[in-house]
Amino acid sequence: MNYVSDSKRRALGFKYGFLLETNRAHEREKEKEWMKMFEEFGHGPDLVRSPKFRRFVKHGIPNRLRGEIWDISYVLVFFIYF
Repeated sequence: MNYVSDSKRRALGFKYGFLLETNRAHEREKEKEWMKMFEEFGHGPDLVRSPKFRRFVKHGIPNRLRGEIWDISYVLVFFIYF
């Protein structure tokens, strides 16, 4: 095992393997795919209703886009039910 400082060893991200270098590369790839989907469907209801949306959500939302996806989804649900 490589030398790791005590503070990193206690961090939850390190303990559970979040955002290691391999995960960052994977996150960037997912982010690129989401950006392509944004270009194709936009940032509104068409995105959420697209057949790709559920599959993309199942495979994971990149950390940088979680807030935006949540906002889009919430606004759509709000307008449908209220």
